[in-house]
Amino acid sequence: MKNAALRAIMPKIKEMLDEGYDWNEILIGIKADLEAALPKTWAKYEQRIEEEGEREAFMNTFLQPLQYLYYSPKIKEFLTLDQVMDAAEREMFGTDNPGFCIACGGEHDSCEPDASFYECYDCGQHMVFAAAEILMRGMVS
Repeated sequence: MKNAALRAIMPKIKEMLDEGYDWNEILIGIKADLEAALPKTWAKYEQRIEEEGEREAFMNTFLQPLQYLYYSPKIKEFLTLDQVMDAAEREMFGTDNPGFCIACGGEHDSCEPDASFYECYDCGQHMVFAAAEILMRGMVS
């Protein structure tokens, strides 16, 4: 998926979030924008509908990448490199499997080392990433 095309849609998404829309309402509101900006991805999405159903196909094709682009820059507001490094060390040398929600900053247990887009029990977003995954993606510095 082309990040530049998604970034062009982000101002509209931010405006809708500021107005109180939830992600499902936002996706309905930007379907035409997505289809126009990403025709190849849109075609793949339409193929996935038969396999996964419309809701799952839309979430996997568009929702997660959009949420990632929206939330990942914000993670630095509430999560430090030291916190993530500490969590990764606990995973490597202990029995913890920590992860963090990049939407709200909540810390979670029982995350596989490559966990991404797990559900956050604090805010409900599917934005929990394992500590190691956060480091590999360079989300904190």
